[in-house]
Amino acid sequence: YRDLTYTLIAAGDYDGALEAVETAGRIYAAGRFSDEVLSTVSTKALVLFNQGKWEDAGKAIEEGLETYGPEESDPTLLSGCYVGLSVVAAKGADKAGELSNLLKAAGLLDSIRARLSSGDLRQGFQGNEVTVYGAIVEAYRERGEVERSFEYAERSKSRMLVEDLRTADLRRPPVSDSLADEEKVLLDDLRAALTNGPDARATEAERKLKIVWDAMEATSQSPEMREYLSLRRGDTISAAEARLLLGGDGKTGIVEYYILNKRLLIYALTGRDGHLQAFSVDVERPKLEDLNKRLLLALQDPTTDAHSGLAREMSELILAPVSETIRDLEHIHFVPHGVLHGLPIHALQLDGQALLDRHTVSYSQSASVLRFLESKDASTSGALAVGDTTMDLPFARAESLKLAELLGTRAITGSEATKDLLIASLGGRRNVSFSCHARFSADDPLASGIKLAGDEMLTARDWLTLKTSAELISLSACESAVSSERPGDEM
Repeated sequence: YRDLTYTLIAAGDYDGALEAVETAGRIYAAGRFSDEVLSTVSTKALVLFNQGKWEDAGKAIEEGLETYGPEESDPTLLSGCYVGLSVVAAKGADKAGELSNLLKAAGLLDSIRARLSSGDLRQGFQGNEVTVYGAIVEAYRERGEVERSFEYAERSKSRMLVEDLRTADLRRPPVSDSLADEEKVLLDDLRAALTNGPDARATEAERKLKIVWDAMEATSQSPEMREYLSLRRGDTISAAEARLLLGGDGKTGIVEYYILNKRLLIYALTGRDGHLQAFSVDVERPKLEDLNKRLLLALQDPTTDAHSGLAREMSELILAPVSETIRDLEHIHFVPHGVLHGLPIHALQLDGQALLDRHTVSYSQSASVLRFLESKDASTSGALAVGDTTMDLPFARAESLKLAELLGTRAITGSEATKDLLIASLGGRRNVSFSCHARFSADDPLASGIKLAGDEMLTARDWLTLKTSAELISLSACESAVSSERPGDEM
């Protein structure tokens, strides 16, 4: 009967589909198969949606939740039910109900995906969650709650990477040995539990880890401690924190983008008045993606001026709405989203000038990382220039030799560039530069890294265990700043 329901939906026979799915639901209910009952409830709601019976669809979902609630059912099915209720609420112009149900759905999806060991399954949940988070971001904006909208835009990004960092091997925290050892034991327990899928052991380890992290926070408020706990907890920046980072001189601002299906949201925050603004640009995602693709292709041909018109069109979409806000700034920090990560925004024009001709510009994957950039120790000195580590990049070698000359240091190249030597050489260096091969690992992002002598790799996972006070690290390689195109701005 359940299979028949989908056949009838495809044929457009909604009355027949409704009869079939109700029959399937009764059979499942008789056997007390709660998950299957909720599945049929969702399907019944879909049939009623297609018939335009929104209120009936909402009642069907509510009755299903009341009978087979959170204690008995699969969280995935529950999240789908709450998304359905949010759609019903939106149709009834019930904004509060829409948002409330979306928040419930997001919470359930978060808890499920974080406990999945399979990357493919986690990515599937990430795709579902992107839709829910996008709806939350838009719902808060429509309610005029711009700060909450901004915070959920930040919260939606790179959730899988955040979860990987939560249990990854990081450098030892600056706390007592007993507290650090207790955390290590609990992290080992959590990793082991997650390997076999979510269970009570994982839940207990997570509960105890939260207690340990709270104890760490109570012992130290140092920048290093705050950064460590942020990686463990997956904290994201609030609008209030972002405002404090900018100071009150009015010279610096943050511009963050968030792409929805039918519009582009642009958040702008400056230190001038501390007021967070949100601008909405009516442009459908496929059109923005196509424009971006054509512009990047045109930029690759320096013999023509084909890019000019495309660049003006892009500038009208992503810079013109915030032009009054950013015009008098000295420095602009951009936080792109989706395809905009590959776009050289600094090369676009504003008031007839390239942005970089009148402002200094920086970028990051999210605004949340800005909390820790300003706290780096700038008392270090000296430089490290590394190049042509695999002895097949003569121009990379020339680049590192020239940098070493300019920075008053010696370049490390070729067979000398071993992992042990580089790690030992990082300490106390203020500026570090790599000009070499790099490899991006889509299956295991933290295994991405820099190729060294003797087929060694200095991976992202390695960097997490290192302590460096470098103010600037630059990477000149074929696959630096590369990310697979995945839902949720996943790195």
